[in-house]
Amino acid sequence: MSERENIQNDIASFLDEVGLNEVYGVLTGLDSLPNGRKVRTITFCRARTLDGCVTIYGPSFIKVDTN
Repeated sequence: MSERENIQNDIASFLDEVGLNEVYGVLTGLDSLPNGRKVRTITFCRARTLDGCVTIYGPSFIKVDTN
């Protein structure tokens, strides 16, 4: 397992434990950027109040987007 995959699993477990798994759960994925680079992603939500996505570019660069 890669380091980014380990980080992805740890964050997904944490999000699940704190209840950010309503409606569709905590979903993990592997996406491609336009330049061909691969990134790990995690989507999460709390019903009617919060939607978010964590993008893991590398062990020292993780981006969290929420609405």
